[in-house]
Amino acid sequence: MPVLTFIDAIGIQSFVFLSNRLRDAVAGSDMLSKALDSSSGSTLGGIAHDLGGETIMAAGGNALVRFDDMAPAREFAASYSRALLEKVPGLDVAIRHREYTPGNLAIAIQAIHRDIQEAKLGMEPFACLPGLSVIAECSETRLPATAVISQPGDEPPVPLSGPIASRRLVLQQLPDTVYFGFTEGDGPGVDLCYPLDIDNLGRTRADTSLVGVVHIDGNKVGSRLADWLKEQIKNGAPDEQVENEYKIISQAIDELARSCLAHIRERIIGAVRWQPASLSEDAPTGNQENNAGDYVLYSGPLDRGFALKRVREKDRDIVYLPIRPIIVGGDDITFVCDGRIALDLAENALRHFMQAKICGLEQVTASAGVAIGKSHTPFARLYDTAKVLCKSAKRHLHKEKINDSCMDWHIGTAGVADVEAQRERSYTTPDRKYHLTCRPYPLGSSPGKAKTWTWFNETILGTHVDPDKGPGLLGDTWQRHRTKISSLRNALVCGPDSVERAIQSWSILAEVPSLPGGDALARCGYLGEHTPFLDAIELMDIHFPLGKE
Repeated sequence: MPVLTFIDAIGIQSFVFLSNRLRDAVAGSDMLSKALDSSSGSTLGGIAHDLGGETIMAAGGNALVRFDDMAPAREFAASYSRALLEKVPGLDVAIRHREYTPGNLAIAIQAIHRDIQEAKLGMEPFACLPGLSVIAECSETRLPATAVISQPGDEPPVPLSGPIASRRLVLQQLPDTVYFGFTEGDGPGVDLCYPLDIDNLGRTRADTSLVGVVHIDGNKVGSRLADWLKEQIKNGAPDEQVENEYKIISQAIDELARSCLAHIRERIIGAVRWQPASLSEDAPTGNQENNAGDYVLYSGPLDRGFALKRVREKDRDIVYLPIRPIIVGGDDITFVCDGRIALDLAENALRHFMQAKICGLEQVTASAGVAIGKSHTPFARLYDTAKVLCKSAKRHLHKEKINDSCMDWHIGTAGVADVEAQRERSYTTPDRKYHLTCRPYPLGSSPGKAKTWTWFNETILGTHVDPDKGPGLLGDTWQRHRTKISSLRNALVCGPDSVERAIQSWSILAEVPSLPGGDALARCGYLGEHTPFLDAIELMDIHFPLGKE
């Protein structure tokens, strides 16, 4: 009797972010990906293939394998568990088997999804007792050290625990170059690389260095896949058809995440420009030796750029891209980037998601959480905040019954566990009647639709001047009145009446422009109980839109 075996990785977040170093998170993500990959050269795919198994699905930390009977399925579970202990220390998985009669594959897939959830809920907690005779501590995790690993450069070797030591060995095999021999304008040929250090994401001298963690998750993908399975059961679809279509859908979802990452990477590369005379005020620390010029990331809407980190390493010139992917698989994407481009990349990733058509699921939408903090904020905590914000965006879509993608963000302190409670404390007027934010923002497709990201980005925050809706706050008109923007911020906190009085006092000065967004916003700065202007003021100096004007 054929058997389905379901593998579900447990505690992916704690495994990937075991230490606070970007390089360890990148290596952990690569180890996780290879541990659950379906290719014959991977841990899972290789063992399953040797035992006659057929991998039906492997994406997003899950895998589903079909065997001819229970004996090879159990042998697979034993061999795979042993391989994880040896090759991917620290990763826990739940494994469940289910036999089924031929012709009932769709029912079995539906049932084993329930089985694996029951298995995870029923797992007994355990506490390991490692290193009873080891007194050396891992320098990253404070766990007992099991190896002494050499550090990059001239730094002395350090004791490391098994999970961290295995990552440092994996790092030596990871490809880091995205584009060999890149050149633009009169600039020299360089290799564009992903950074392994937060400091190489793109820091600007004499400016606050910000890092952004973006977490993107598909909307209702699991429930839509469950609906597809119900339809197959209702129609009595044969096993071969169910297996083939299930493979196609899971592979398409996984490929969507990878193509989404490739899309935003190409967006960044397309914005790289050569700028002569690099000794300018925005040159990052470490680039002073490049007297001929610098490669910069250029914003068409703002008509300026910031210099990228450029170093000479191993007889080649390297320019580090201001992004590093961390988790890419299934309908999940997580990457860390320069905080100035985090919202732009999140928007374009969501738009790429919505362009995809997956057989059986049709259009896929997604939600994004963007956590922006200072460069040395523990980015594991930023990731926690980004996940909370992503859930906030999903709740907004569900509450408002909107079929769209959505994004939410937070700037500042990491570790926000309850977005709504935090905004109730910090983003309401003293009388609690009005809200000082419109977040989360559905993506939207037209700047004419209020309270969408497109409207906010192009009309409220935009660099252009709309004759019907006024100039955006990033445009030259408002940038000449920075003191009025500061006064507007103070008035917004007190409510619409205070804003209306401030606007009336400004009307004496004919040079002060009206607020963008239409008559209601121009009069009192609020749409109903919410205002978008505090969101815009917070982003004025840190939002860096890429692309052309």
